[in-house]
Amino acid sequence: MQIFSEKKTIPHVIANKSSVYQQLDAWRALAAIWVVMAHACSTVITDIRVLPNGMALLSGNYLYMFSMSGQLGVAMFFVISGYCIVLAADNAIAKQKSAMNFLKARFRRIFPPYYASIVLAIALTLVFILAAHLKFIPKPSHGPEFINNSFLYYFSNLTLTQVPFNIKPIQAIYWSLCYEIAFYIIIAACIFLQKKLNYSLHGILFILTQLSLIWLILAPDTCPFPLDLWYLFGMGAFVYIRIKNPDNFQSKLFFDITSVLVLLFASLHAGHYTLGHPASRTQAIFGFVFSLVLLLLYRFDSILIKNRFIKILSFLGTMSYSIYLSHPTVIAIPRQLMIKMGFIGDKYWITLIVQVIIGIGVGYIFHIICERPFMSSYAKQREARVKDII
Repeated sequence: MQIFSEKKTIPHVIANKSSVYQQLDAWRALAAIWVVMAHACSTVITDIRVLPNGMALLSGNYLYMFSMSGQLGVAMFFVISGYCIVLAADNAIAKQKSAMNFLKARFRRIFPPYYASIVLAIALTLVFILAAHLKFIPKPSHGPEFINNSFLYYFSNLTLTQVPFNIKPIQAIYWSLCYEIAFYIIIAACIFLQKKLNYSLHGILFILTQLSLIWLILAPDTCPFPLDLWYLFGMGAFVYIRIKNPDNFQSKLFFDITSVLVLLFASLHAGHYTLGHPASRTQAIFGFVFSLVLLLLYRFDSILIKNRFIKILSFLGTMSYSIYLSHPTVIAIPRQLMIKMGFIGDKYWITLIVQVIIGIGVGYIFHIICERPFMSSYAKQREARVKDII
């Protein structure tokens, strides 16, 4: 079994029918909507004006409990990202593109919409400050942090390095993008090693994933960024590798060994739970189950993608990044309006649903204006195909 060495006589066969997974856009949509629900729910529930009796009132409410688990949608994004980025890396290798070209393509996809979301967040924050000054909404307890801050604050927010520098991002959701960028850099490094040392990209990813999991199992509190969440990315990568090579023993071994170590990590370490953020055990088990679901549902891909509901979700999935980026500040506007209209207390669910609908709507507009111009021609064609089948 050759894990590192890559035979030149066996070319990569990439983006073929066997590795195209049409349902992934639908899963992206569900992940994005779940995250929006979490933020819409948490901001409504934790507001004392909305629920005078506190969160205990909703401890048995299934909608509330499901919404507050929405941060698991980020775990879904990481798993899906692992699948798609390793496929893209295989494509780059097959087309003999450099690691730097691969990285540039990824950065072009991430940073322009990210910067646009920062502008949107700052603009809306200034609107809220004005509204508070005019006494339309309650005055905030403190001023915006993006004014008169340190150089490191601005540098980290411009480079998506808030997590490694331990800097609070302008919007809380940006922490996940720090991991995405770090994952891309790691994959680019793996492409470089594959070309320079003639190592197998998949073998390098396997070794790296096992090392990160062993570190988590032995000393989870010391595992550094981004290796502490790399296993989620790795699970998605090995789903792709197994789908691409369904009869290959090594591809099965990659997925199975990784699954065992993920479950071992979950069994040994519970982790800490904070409001709306799952403990590491929950996240690890969820990541494993979601990866398994993706693997099992792939055989029904051509059937499921014909379903009307899946088609609509797939369309929303093509703009999931924009929904994710634009919703946090945007949904605060309908929240304030709904509160003034009396949709509070046991009517909170109406406020939550309105926020989700508006979050998706604004995400669509943001996608057209701020994301789509920076998409590759292939991504635009794929989006057009998804839109045509609705």
